Amino acid sequence: MQRLFRLIFIFIPLLLKANDGSFYVNGNHLIPMNETRISIKKEILNIKLIDDHFFIEVNYEFYNPDNLRILEIGFEAESPEGDVNREIPDNKRHPYIFNFTVSVNDTDTKYNTTIVNRDDYYKNGIYKKMDLKNINYEDDPDFYHRYVYHFKAKFRKGINTLRHTYQIIASTSVIDKYSLMYVLTTAMRWANKQIDDFTLNIDLGNSQTTLIQNSFFNSVSEWTFKGNGTAYDTCHYFQSDEYLNKCEFNILSGALYFHALNFKTKGELNLSIPHSIYYNNFSQNHNFDYSTNWLPLDMNLDSFSSADSISLKILKNWPYARRGYIFKSQTLQSYFEKMPWYVRDPEYKAELSNLSAEEKKWLKSLK
Repeated sequence: MQRLFRLIFIFIPLLLKANDGSFYVNGNHLIPMNETRISIKKEILNIKLIDDHFFIEVNYEFYNPDNLRILEIGFEAESPEGDVNREIPDNKRHPYIFNFTVSVNDTDTKYNTTIVNRDDYYKNGIYKKMDLKNINYEDDPDFYHRYVYHFKAKFRKGINTLRHTYQIIASTSVIDKYSLMYVLTTAMRWANKQIDDFTLNIDLGNSQTTLIQNSFFNSVSEWTFKGNGTAYDTCHYFQSDEYLNKCEFNILSGALYFHALNFKTKGELNLSIPHSIYYNNFSQNHNFDYSTNWLPLDMNLDSFSSADSISLKILKNWPYARRGYIFKSQTLQSYFEKMPWYVRDPEYKAELSNLSAEEKKWLKSLK
């Protein structure tokens, strides 16, 4: 019997490894169960980080060669993992997904939510719901369940647009300040086995370093900065094995942009923003020594001491260096030229008044 549950938005959580962390939820493409007719013509995936939340917007264009088809569509979200609250909310919605919306052909679409604990939860038009009456969160803290957001969508003949948005809390760990894993490979299950025109925009804010696994691209040369920054196929973070196979992007301003035609992939988007303590032996729990430590592009502006007068001088000029200031002091210029994020800006004038309030406060604390 042909299955009606054609398409799924799936979130697959990161596995909790040796490091402690909180893994809330991750992102995914639409997945067809047995779709051999409808193809993805275009997709624009926008990911924006604001504070500790990822805002995700996805815009699709699908081509349906047949007459009108009414499809049951679902958005599947695994339960969170790690040091998080796994109790099921009264509203039966995922506790770390917010402002979920979906529209088909510019028409807002209502959805329902169902909690399930098996893979074959949808059969013959019926959802097999999880029994929520006898859950004991203390005795069985690792019980398995999923949240399914489901709705009916009308796909007319020809081009159809689908837009969905949601907001999630960024996962975190002792290794990563923030992280996100977005599954791309499921898009290969559509009729054309690819995305004809794929665009990915990642906006993490200014003065931010991110590491992205080169699982769906070959080189950082395939990316473009909508602003200013530096990129390297080999990252400069080395204290964790998790970073060895990731590329480094230092975003001075603007956002990252990736575009591909006839996009096929066997890998996922794996993005992480490391804590600054993993930046080339730099640790804010110890004295900063310019002869052995590198300064990151972004760091928590806590109070810490310096090993000597030169180290102190470098710390005091770090806010100007990450804006591209060209120093007259050969010692300062030589040090910052070694930083993988440093980019000269002949137009930038170093003025204390133009720094952030947090930076001004931090400079006053340095001794």
